[in-house]
Amino acid sequence: MLYTILKPFVRLCLHAFFRKIEVIGRENLTTDGPVIFVSNHPNAFLDPLIFLMLQRQKLHFIAGAEWFGKGLKSWIFRTQFNMIPVIRPWLKTGKEKSAVNNEEMFINCYRCLADDCRIVIYPEGTSMTITKVRDLKTGASRIKLGADKYMKSDKKVSIIPIGLNYNSPHNFQSDVVINIGQPIDFSDLPDESDEKKQVRNMTDRIHEKMTELVLHFEDEDFTPFARKVSRLFGSTVMKELEIADHEIERKFRLRKGILDAINYFQENDKVEFEGIKDRIERYFESLDKLKIDARFMGSTATFPYTQTLAYVAGLPFFLIGFILNAIPFFLTRYIFNSAFAPKFSVDHQAGKLNPSFIGSMAFLLGMGIFTLWYVLIAIILYIIFGFWWIIPIILFAGYFSGIFSMRFARLKYHLTQKRKLYRQLKTGEETFTNVLNEREILIQEMKQFKARYDMASPPTAN
Repeated sequence: MLYTILKPFVRLCLHAFFRKIEVIGRENLTTDGPVIFVSNHPNAFLDPLIFLMLQRQKLHFIAGAEWFGKGLKSWIFRTQFNMIPVIRPWLKTGKEKSAVNNEEMFINCYRCLADDCRIVIYPEGTSMTITKVRDLKTGASRIKLGADKYMKSDKKVSIIPIGLNYNSPHNFQSDVVINIGQPIDFSDLPDESDEKKQVRNMTDRIHEKMTELVLHFEDEDFTPFARKVSRLFGSTVMKELEIADHEIERKFRLRKGILDAINYFQENDKVEFEGIKDRIERYFESLDKLKIDARFMGSTATFPYTQTLAYVAGLPFFLIGFILNAIPFFLTRYIFNSAFAPKFSVDHQAGKLNPSFIGSMAFLLGMGIFTLWYVLIAIILYIIFGFWWIIPIILFAGYFSGIFSMRFARLKYHLTQKRKLYRQLKTGEETFTNVLNEREILIQEMKQFKARYDMASPPTAN
């Protein structure tokens, strides 16, 4: 009941929170029969909410038993949100750890899959905001093997890997790419009489397939640098390969190829890699001093007339959206920064909250405050004017004017950057000219790196 009622509401909230939600491999969701979805877990309970909006079929989620509690809360989690509790032994100590028994969880999963249900598992075991797939627990493999035996029929459980890729996991108006793989084929794995070895082999295969769907970077310290390379070089390669902006899968393969190339040169040509890395870092430092966004450096020396006209035309609508949404927006930001942000610890300090919950807490707080605000305004206007139809109008106007205002703010930012670049290109200021020349040199050198990498490995974006 609650699941069905809240699902469309959560979908609207997610589309307001994220700037863009893109999906690769949506056709793989239509697989018939019982399915286990396995996904990386970088963003706490935003991860299941995002995947929930893609599926028409009801999903069941395996979640840590410590979240369930007892009484009403446990009943809601189990019966209304289709959650199956699992006891995580690595969170237990002493006698509690040795007494862990998840037999009930396995039986619940078997019964669910026998009814052609779909179960979502996060086999990393915990949520952690990093750009790679961590070591996996073996639960998904064990559930599949057990369910196949339990069903005693030709029907088999499919395991479908999911890759969640956030460009800025905890920030409002960021982007996410959901990469859905094909059902994993285990038929070529060696037959093992030892079930533990079979489970381990299957889990290794799951890890391999999940990694293919994620912008996986082994060394977290290099992640900011990898993003800079993508911003500097990505648009150039997109033009060369004629990758359109709407070609989500090709864009993803390009970004993944850039990461793979960085990993390759870091391991195989560290001296030369460190040299160009230092120069790229200095290039971005120069742009920061000029207050120029690297994404606009390839712009032509033409005044952005079209965007200026769009800005003038959209300004009145932006003001309406700002008036309707400014108070809940700034209130949400103030409450989060003052009451919640200090409780998180980036380095996982004892007594602090897991930093992977930052985005989730911000989302829930905003969802609650904005909803209460719209309802309050609608009720006040209804009391004043006495028309019931003013309530849906306010709810509709508040939501969509808010989304328009956020897009308008991005238009303003883009217009400011392009006008700044136009002035710099026209005046030919020496500092800017030097940065522009350095950009061209770096791009040519990175083309040489790309050619060397393409010779050493198959191309990743065609």
